[in-house]
Amino acid sequence: MHIYVISAGLPALTATDLTSAIEAVGGDFALDPATLWEVASTDSDVRAAGIHHSLDRCGPRRYVHGADATRTWFDGLPVEPDGRFAGHDAAQLAARWAESDRLEGAFSAVRLDRETGLVEVVLDAMGLSPVYVARRDSGVLISNSVAVLISLLNLSGPDPLGVSSFLGLGWAAADRVLVTDVRALAGGSRHTIRRGELLSDRAFGPATVARTERGAIGLSELARHLTSLTRSAVHDIDPVGCALTAGRDSRILAALLEAAGEEALYFTGGPPGHPDVVIASELAEHMGVAHEVVCHDPADSELDWTDAAGRFIAQNDGLSSLLQLPDYIDLTATWPPLGVKLGGAGGEIGRAGTGYITAIATNAPLLRRSQALQRRLLAMKVRNDGGVMTGEATAELSRYLDRFVDERLEEGWRTPELAEAFYAFERVGRWAATGTRRVAGTDDGFSPLSTRTFIEYCFSLSSSERYIEAAHHRLLAELAPALLRHRFETPFHPQSRWVAPILASRDLATVGSGYARGALRARRKQRLSTTGETGAPQPPYPFLHEWLESRLELVGDLFAQEQSPLWDFISRPRVLALLAGEESDRARNQEALLRAATVAWYFHGPKPANHRPLAHQASSSRADGTEI
Repeated sequence: MHIYVISAGLPALTATDLTSAIEAVGGDFALDPATLWEVASTDSDVRAAGIHHSLDRCGPRRYVHGADATRTWFDGLPVEPDGRFAGHDAAQLAARWAESDRLEGAFSAVRLDRETGLVEVVLDAMGLSPVYVARRDSGVLISNSVAVLISLLNLSGPDPLGVSSFLGLGWAAADRVLVTDVRALAGGSRHTIRRGELLSDRAFGPATVARTERGAIGLSELARHLTSLTRSAVHDIDPVGCALTAGRDSRILAALLEAAGEEALYFTGGPPGHPDVVIASELAEHMGVAHEVVCHDPADSELDWTDAAGRFIAQNDGLSSLLQLPDYIDLTATWPPLGVKLGGAGGEIGRAGTGYITAIATNAPLLRRSQALQRRLLAMKVRNDGGVMTGEATAELSRYLDRFVDERLEEGWRTPELAEAFYAFERVGRWAATGTRRVAGTDDGFSPLSTRTFIEYCFSLSSSERYIEAAHHRLLAELAPALLRHRFETPFHPQSRWVAPILASRDLATVGSGYARGALRARRKQRLSTTGETGAPQPPYPFLHEWLESRLELVGDLFAQEQSPLWDFISRPRVLALLAGEESDRARNQEALLRAATVAWYFHGPKPANHRPLAHQASSSRADGTEI
């Protein structure tokens, strides 16, 4: 992991300011202070600094290369698809910088020309290793840490769309974060800074995918490309871990590793007897690979889970909900060398997303051609459980969803594919990126299913072919027919695109009749089932329920301020009523409460030991030159 910052056209920010802010955030991830570096253009208009894992942990990665005239660095895992050079070696990256647009993976790569002050920032196709920008006067500040920007510019207010979408969707939508005046740079782009001006050239994104022609990429070409890409990503790095489940995406990952001739430790999470565990164990035995079943119960950990919550929120810039708190990794422990962990993020793009709404919106004949119905179905993705969102928050999010549809239509997206565009560039492009940060302290994440080639192949298919998961079926048939033949938890649909409208209509009828019978209430009761004669609540996430119930006073304190700009978006009276009310109501609205608590903790909550409060700690001078 490599945290860095670039200042351009902000003369009040000194090298000491940058290195101080970087070192503080680096401490959250146990990065090595001995790796701290800084550089400036010859006229000192551009300054940069960074800190990364120690060399004995990050090898063979070499994060920074400093020639006399240029400085090149990266974060994450840049992968050259054909293995022509090692993208994770900054010296090789510098020598082949003209080819940096070819890189895949989850990464950001930067080059500073010290003579001209030109800065180039290249991001992966989906922006899964996010980089952020804040503007001040005639200058810009760029970092892959929101906390660094907040610290140096003393930012503090909530972003209306960032907070509203986090509450309603579970992630900060569009290019937003939780704090105002910070934006995420677009993935699939080369961003340049010259004389304090930021320009962006987007080579891959919604507009380019909308123009993908049918048959633009052949199956054999796709299989070859993904195999070569996977080999390049893991070839000289150890350890390599790979998820293995009863589903489609992990089966593709296993097939790619097998085709590439690379080994990995496969792992499966779940209790004995779970379909994932049973089928993954069968697959591992069939393949003859190392396999580990992990049944992790965070309640068994001796961690201070209050302190862990503060660290989790700080490490993730508040962009991962406390719902993911069990994923917290204690970075104060001793860890082995930085590895690579393969995951299936993006695989759902080849399956028309997840759940009923996207598949129905795309394929049901009665719905697919109606823009009005598409907008309504997209709005159904917003959840305001427990009424914790204010009217202003729901209106803000509703306006954004309408803008999203308008922008995609203007780019040439077909009406039936609007929900899929949302899934690809919001759910994957924004939500999945939070997963990259959560594991960055111990592993680089790599998903071949979030690459340009896979996404373009999927959108070169018809919506019906995506519904029947043709991309996964064809790739497995091409790469590893034996893995395709082995059972899945849910079998593939018949591989005929003509069945998709029939199946989608069936799903529509199921959903419609379910709502007519009050299925929504039944589903909620099922989520909140009871056990024994006491009727004790059994929420979907028992550990998080107990975590919340044992910290009601602490969580209540997050909402103690009577005046806060957050209450424009979070219904403070409703949250306080839930916290003071019945345990069953809190369990029923667990996810909404945890989202609201995440936001409130980020702005109002206690900070972990040795962490500088985000919105209140710049260095000795701010960007405007005033003392703090």
